[in-house]
Amino acid sequence: MMEYIVTAEEMKTYDNNTIRSFGVVGAVLMERAALSVCERIVSRLGAGGKKALILCGSGNNGGDGFAIARILHTKQFAVRVLFAGSVQKMSDECRMQYESVLKYGIEVVHAKQSTACLDEDCDCIVDALFGVSLNRPVGGIYAQLIERVNAMSGFKVAVDIPSGIDADTGLVMGVAFRADETVTFAFRKAGLLLGDGKEYCGTVICADIGITKESFCGEIPGQFSYQSCDISRIPPRKAVSHKGSYGKVLLIAGSREIGGACLLAAQSLYRSGCGYVRVLTEEANRNLLLSQLPEAVLSTYKEDVWEVSHIRAACDFATVLVVGPGLSKSRMAKSLVEHVLFHEHKPLVLDADAINMISEEPSLKEALKTYARSQPVILTPHLLELQRFSDIEIADFKRDLLNKGLELARQYRMILVAKDAATVVFDGREAKETMPSVYINQSGNDGLATAGSGDVLTGIIGGMLAKGMDAMESACMGVYLHGLCADEAVKNSSKSYLKAGDLAQQLQYFLE
Repeated sequence: MMEYIVTAEEMKTYDNNTIRSFGVVGAVLMERAALSVCERIVSRLGAGGKKALILCGSGNNGGDGFAIARILHTKQFAVRVLFAGSVQKMSDECRMQYESVLKYGIEVVHAKQSTACLDEDCDCIVDALFGVSLNRPVGGIYAQLIERVNAMSGFKVAVDIPSGIDADTGLVMGVAFRADETVTFAFRKAGLLLGDGKEYCGTVICADIGITKESFCGEIPGQFSYQSCDISRIPPRKAVSHKGSYGKVLLIAGSREIGGACLLAAQSLYRSGCGYVRVLTEEANRNLLLSQLPEAVLSTYKEDVWEVSHIRAACDFATVLVVGPGLSKSRMAKSLVEHVLFHEHKPLVLDADAINMISEEPSLKEALKTYARSQPVILTPHLLELQRFSDIEIADFKRDLLNKGLELARQYRMILVAKDAATVVFDGREAKETMPSVYINQSGNDGLATAGSGDVLTGIIGGMLAKGMDAMESACMGVYLHGLCADEAVKNSSKSYLKAGDLAQQLQYFLE
């Protein structure tokens, strides 16, 4: 089932709950954490005869590092600890592990006295400087150490999260350790999936150290992610059914200059299992759609010829409305968006130019708020579109992504799909005690950074909504499937070769 993703504060709470409510000794959790890191190192390098350098701070992450040093020492590694903290400021657990290391005769070098060990080759470098508690930019001797070890060769392992990466946003706080592998504990931290965290963490291993869902004590994390087993959430097709059983979507998309957007979105709607798609588009796109997607029903208009009865008839047919891909911001396009927001009352997906036009008109923003009070609304902006819509600078948004995204979604009572390297979905409707309000996607790759990719995503989300899924689940599942399609598409080709038209075809591997 779905995987919970935690913030730094949530992780501290669950750690404390495990100790206080369930009587699990903190030293036991630390020992299990250290063992899980050592298992990864040994599986990569083999046992014995290897040189390991452990970077330790004064907190519990440093305590993990000292425990790792002791365990590797017992496995015949040549271990040296570079301690960059203060003995006087050590946490109780860190001090206990530090004293144990000294009793084993393991060399501990204080970074303020010497860093000569950084000039020597190592087979393995372990980062146990800060962990998830870091709350200010890395500077001074810590920054110098991280920059130097980043330039060293050897297998680099981060303990829980690379030092210098914000555990909630994934942003680099001055400078950050570049890991080949990160062993995180109990639950993935949001910062491992967002921002720069995806680049700096390397391969992420989530290790069980004894902190489980029971440690939530009724307060579930605010974030989650889907796994392959969650595809079963999609409503199955029925033996006794007809095309109307799987939804009827009106796609308002495409313009004279951007006809391919409506084609990509329409193809994705059908590939997602939607039963019936009508495309309302500019007359210039007729031949393209009829030749490439004969399954779609067409309603077309000319820029200077417009009758409101056309859109009313098209909307009456639909159970779901999808508006925006390639629509342009022409007078006619604006009229279409205005009609939908002021006169229709059906589940709605808004993308691209529809979002841009709403962003420019306060009256349309208010209409969007009103619409979302009675019908599900899913907004799918990339970050530049999100900046236009919210008036929040991209950098500011990323600095407080989880809070600002959820706040904006709640302001409009909508589902907000913030498209980025790791797409995040926010549910701004009334919160449910048993369901997190933020989805962080883990599928996909940088091959998705190609024109038309967002049009395909919009179609998949619309298809999920048409099949009867809840709006939040439709958005999350659409994002997840979109990423899976990209992962499947590059199995036998390069990411640079991937184009948007390749994506929807891959849905055959994930949908029944």
